[in-house]
Amino acid sequence: MRVLRSFRRRCGKCEVVVAAGTEALRKASNGWEFASRVQRELGITIRVLAGEEEGRLARLGGSADWPGATTLEIGGGSLQLSDGGRARSLPVGAVTLTERCLPSDPPTAAELDAARRTVQALLKPVRVRAATRVVALGGTASTIGTMRTRGSIGRAHGLSIALRDLEEFLA
Repeated sequence: MRVLRSFRRRCGKCEVVVAAGTEALRKASNGWEFASRVQRELGITIRVLAGEEEGRLARLGGSADWPGATTLEIGGGSLQLSDGGRARSLPVGAVTLTERCLPSDPPTAAELDAARRTVQALLKPVRVRAATRVVALGGTASTIGTMRTRGSIGRAHGLSIALRDLEEFLA
């Protein structure tokens, strides 16, 4: 609530404020109660997005600068993937995967193998058209971009990283 209160203050005198709820609210047992409380206390309407809609919106954002690219949005709770056709949402975000497969810090080799197998199993039935460019969005992409630019989050937008160079970010 503290973050939403701060956000609401920043909106100033806006008459209508709408927020998007993603995987965390989709899965939370009290997600609708939380959204109702936010509406009641802060006047912010939280619209809980279906996974496919989240993927479609990520596609709109990602393809604005790079038309025709496949979009990949990795958040804390889920991954959205779209090649311009149907958007897909998979329950394998950075936090979800960490909680499910990586209890140790640093992760053990067996835990990393379990995480890889989990992701591979979720992605196996997914078919997307071949793309020459994949636009990554969300917190995970921002973190990798910031690491790649040595801490400059401002230079992360539009950063191009070859697939082979992503391996340095793999555990």
